[in-house]
Amino acid sequence: MCPISSVTEVQALFSNGVIDFETALPAAMHAMGSTEREIGHALERRRTKEKKLEAEREELSKTEREAVGLGISTPGGNTAAAQAAIDKGLEARKPDSVDGD
Repeated sequence: MCPISSVTEVQALFSNGVIDFETALPAAMHAMGSTEREIGHALERRRTKEKKLEAEREELSKTEREAVGLGISTPGGNTAAAQAAIDKGLEARKPDSVDGD
């Protein structure tokens, strides 16, 4: 078996959902010549970012459930209130830089 050595190969596997960031990030950084310490720090930054994104997804889901509970129309039949809730959720989902810098 031939090990992955190209950042492009790692990116393709990650983009297609074959590997997760916990596998992709160290492989790509190792291929670029990063040290174990740099890889460890990058993983910690990414884990922190993932936790933040998950919290934002949960908040958006809660907002959507509340909109449905209030009888507010959702995508396909948006009322102004539903659109405002959706816009708020989309704004919260905008990514920061990948490495948290």
